[in-house]
Amino acid sequence: MNKSITITYWLGGFVSCAGLLVMVGWFFDIDILKSIVPGFVTMKFTTALSFFVSGILLWSLAHFIARESDIAQFLIATGIIIVFLVMSTLLFSYLLDFRTGLEDLFVQEEVITEETVAPGLPSLGTMVAFILVVVPSTSIFLARNDAANIIYSINGILIIVLGAIALLGYAIKTPALYYFIPGVSTGMAIHTALLFVLLGIGYLYLGNAVKHANDLYAH
Repeated sequence: MNKSITITYWLGGFVSCAGLLVMVGWFFDIDILKSIVPGFVTMKFTTALSFFVSGILLWSLAHFIARESDIAQFLIATGIIIVFLVMSTLLFSYLLDFRTGLEDLFVQEEVITEETVAPGLPSLGTMVAFILVVVPSTSIFLARNDAANIIYSINGILIIVLGAIALLGYAIKTPALYYFIPGVSTGMAIHTALLFVLLGIGYLYLGNAVKHANDLYAH
């Protein structure tokens, strides 16, 4: 099996499991799973759900490139729809300043939490990053096309940059870098930023897998 495919499998599986753990943290009120470090901003439930689905999505994309299975294609389409609907709905509610109910559909966050401008609402950076996760995933139909490699790679870099900027913000204690702007944007949780870096790396490896598949197909 192509090394890039194998690494993408592992990254997708890790991201999905991490998202699932945070959801468990919300269901059973386990603070260390929600925020990793006491007093830090929490990863919102909708963010954890989107990571769970995005990890499966990344794994399925790798599986489709390797084997082109119908099951993988179904999981990809389902994952794209779920992540896009959740994050685009939250983004529009943020831009138009109204609550959709999606913020606390499964669990309710306390009204006053660390670096959160509205209960259950993810960071603006988080919503944008997940939209970027969805964009390259739609290029599944270009699986044997060089354009898919370019799309995966560019978006992978953008996702890494968004996560890395937030991690830098935590390192130098500059809230604006992890997208916390009082009254405007909730901060991005530290493990949210880390998972975005891993997702971005996954898409870079996915782009490499597409290139490898194209080379094999050409010969």
